Amino acid sequence: MDTLGVTQAASTSAHAEIRAMRSLPLHRGTASACPAIHTTWKRRDLCRTSHRVPTRPRALSASFAFTPPDRNGKLLGEVRVAEGPSFLPARVPEPADNPPKPLKINQDLAMYRARQLRISGYRAASPTRRAKLLAEAEGALRACMAMDPTDGRAYVALGKVLVSGKRFAEAEALYESGCTATCGANAHIWTAWAHLARLQGDLGKARRLFDAAIVASPAHAAAWHGWGQLERTEGNVKRARDLWIKGLGATRGTPNPYLYHALALLAMDMGCLEEGRKWCQQGTETVQGKSSQALWHTWAALESRRQPVDANRVRALYRRGLQAAPGSRYLLLSWAMWEKAAGDVEAARKLLEQGTQACPRDAALWSAWAKLEEQQGEVGVARELYKQGSVADPSHLYVWQGWGCLEFRQGNNDSARALFQRGISMCPPRAKSAAHLFQPWAVLESRNGNTRLARELFKCAVKADPESSPSWNAWADMEANLGALERANELRNFSMQERREVVKPFNFTTLPKAGTFSSMVAKLLGREDLNDVIPSEKNPDMLFP
Repeated sequence: MDTLGVTQAASTSAHAEIRAMRSLPLHRGTASACPAIHTTWKRRDLCRTSHRVPTRPRALSASFAFTPPDRNGKLLGEVRVAEGPSFLPARVPEPADNPPKPLKINQDLAMYRARQLRISGYRAASPTRRAKLLAEAEGALRACMAMDPTDGRAYVALGKVLVSGKRFAEAEALYESGCTATCGANAHIWTAWAHLARLQGDLGKARRLFDAAIVASPAHAAAWHGWGQLERTEGNVKRARDLWIKGLGATRGTPNPYLYHALALLAMDMGCLEEGRKWCQQGTETVQGKSSQALWHTWAALESRRQPVDANRVRALYRRGLQAAPGSRYLLLSWAMWEKAAGDVEAARKLLEQGTQACPRDAALWSAWAKLEEQQGEVGVARELYKQGSVADPSHLYVWQGWGCLEFRQGNNDSARALFQRGISMCPPRAKSAAHLFQPWAVLESRNGNTRLARELFKCAVKADPESSPSWNAWADMEANLGALERANELRNFSMQERREVVKPFNFTTLPKAGTFSSMVAKLLGREDLNDVIPSEKNPDMLFP
């Protein structure tokens, strides 16, 4: 018999045995104990129904040793199945250069560890410790990128590390590669790249990148918010308002509280206090806005500017903010400063003490508390508080400024000079905030007769921040006292030229125009009239539900 006859005989015998076995009753125990046989029948039925018959079947012998089950469905013997005719294509092994994608949980854990390293590096007091932790975070983030090149989180986090180290070219190349790897569909990478372009001063490129982020994800609130902040900084308040309102329309399903917060701040800066209250009210009625400390903080600031001031309402708003974000350093500091301005020094002291206990590494709280104690005549206590603030955060410039001014007022000029120098050494390169240290140091030198050194320090101050009016005015006063009246007038003219003021446009309003968006906002709030969102004295429950 030839080979073809042997193949057909073996195939016919195997099919006969399978048909005989299919006629046997299937018990529960048989199906569970013989998965290979049960699977073979299913596969054959699948091939029969789909009419896919292999053109070249494998001529392999099939042998079965099968013992029928008993009454209880238990097998009395063994089932041995040898490889028979296969009607399915063989499994193709995965290529070695394409490893399987890691599990999502492993990626999340790796990103979490890298993020903790990055945060620890930012909070490290020692520069050596900071550099070490950030280097470890960079390595961990690059490992996350290798795990899944399409995960945009690693690109954004690593870009922040590179930007903090002034490695702008590397960060830009990283963002570009991230957009390529994600096919331009990740709005977070576009937004991070836009912030980098804005930091480098390329505003046109930043606008294009923000636009690309919105195209990638119209509901990406960070892109709308960042673009609006850019326009507001450049004085385009109408453009900023339109962007934020469009952002609210694009994120109507999950409105972002920071868009409401930005509109409220814009209204407050433009003198539209009632409109600011509307935006705060709308924002705090959303799901995310209820837990937004920024909205409650801004609303309290708006209420504190009203005349007459309702002190109980202001305090209630600060309490609501602390309920949403317990231990918030911003709320505690702002509330303490308001109590101090209102004349309740003891309440301000308690709030500052509470803030330093909740956030011991926040130097702004220590500095504000020290300034309060100095104004109350407790110079020794203030000096100790400044010392604790400098230990908590040595990079906080206002601690060194306040401490140096305290020593200057006490007549300790050498100590004041040393403190000003220490603060300047902590300044980042080309930081505008350095003017707050150069200016008091220059005043110190001018009052001690060191006119030449004072001029150099004033030059450093206005070079660091050309818009610093106190620096220009103090320099002009020094020149006027020395009899150089023309030079003093020139300096005052320079101050006016460098000053940038945002003028409120005619009939400016932050509220949306009548139309589709107004009805959408009214529907979002469950009201038909936007004027209903203004808290009234007749309905206090509306303010504090």
